[in-house]
Amino acid sequence: MRHLLLFIISIALLVAQEESVSDTTENAPTEAFQDLGLDFGYKGYQWGRSSSELPSLDNFSDGVANDDGSIISMSGILGRDTVDVKYVFSDSGFWKVEFDFKINGSDIDDQMEQYLRIEKDISQVYGNPAYSDHSNDGPTSSYKNHLNVKYSRAFYSSMWNVTPAKLYLILNGLVQQPKTESSILEGTTSFLRLVYYNPDYMKSSDVEKEEEIPSIFEIY
Repeated sequence: MRHLLLFIISIALLVAQEESVSDTTENAPTEAFQDLGLDFGYKGYQWGRSSSELPSLDNFSDGVANDDGSIISMSGILGRDTVDVKYVFSDSGFWKVEFDFKINGSDIDDQMEQYLRIEKDISQVYGNPAYSDHSNDGPTSSYKNHLNVKYSRAFYSSMWNVTPAKLYLILNGLVQQPKTESSILEGTTSFLRLVYYNPDYMKSSDVEKEEEIPSIFEIY
C-alpha cells in the first residue's frame, strides 16, 4: 500500500510540472527587438536587414509592407507626438526610418515650437546638432488684411552625426496669413519629419549604366 501511495504522489507531481511548463510556454511574451544603439540599427532593427522580417515598436500599429517590400509603414505615438513611420529598404537592406509628425497646418508658431521641443529632446540624447539652421519670414499671425493674402514661411533643419548613422530633423512650414474660409493653396503645405539613416546601406547594389550622350558636334 505504501508503494502504491508513493507511486500515485509521483505521478501527480509529474503532471503538475508538465502543466506548469505548458503554462509558462503559452504565456511567454513575443520576442522584441533589443535596442543595441544606432551603430547596430534603429531600436534593435539592424541596418541591412531584409524587409521579410517586419519591425515592431511599442505604441505603434503592426507594420504593413508595400507591394515590392521597399517600404514598411506603421503609425503610433512617439513621446508626445502622433507620427506616421516608414522603414525604407534598398537592395542592401534596411537603411532609413522616417517619422512624419502630425502638426497644426494652420499655425506657423505652433509648428516652430513643436520643432524646437523635438530638437531639444533629441539633443539631450545625442548631444548638440553638428549643424542647425533656423530661418523664417513673412507676416505673423496678427496680419489681418484679407484683400492681400500672404504666407508665413519657416525652414528649420538640424543634423546629428551618430556614427555610422545620421539624424535629420526638418520643418518646412508654409502657412497662409490671414486664414480664410477657403485656402488659396489646397492640400498639405507644411511638414515636420525626423529621419535616421545609415549611408553605408542607402545605395542600390546595382549600379545604373550612365547614358551615353552624343558629342556636341553630333548635336549641333
